[in-house]
Amino acid sequence: MTEHTRRLKLYWLAARHGLLKGRNELDVKWSEAHVVDWLEALQLPPYDGSLAVRAKGAGCPTCGQGPGTTPSGRTVLVFPGGAKMRCQVCGQSWLELD
Repeated sequence: MTEHTRRLKLYWLAARHGLLKGRNELDVKWSEAHVVDWLEALQLPPYDGSLAVRAKGAGCPTCGQGPGTTPSGRTVLVFPGGAKMRCQVCGQSWLELD
């Protein structure tokens, strides 16, 4: 019942702060990794400046440097003003801003 109690407290806290939507529903399924992805993409503290900003289509700053290499990035997040990219080879992330 400890987990049930924690969830009830979280629900009540969200209700008190007006964070419920629809039919008084609370939908929070974000992991720490998801939150960090967004903090980095939106350049919010303490992750502001943690990602390099590259030109659109430039590819990975590590893997895409050699002659004859092709951009290996995939879009992780899209937000107004840009996108967060991640290399499919080495996993490095960067931002491409509009």
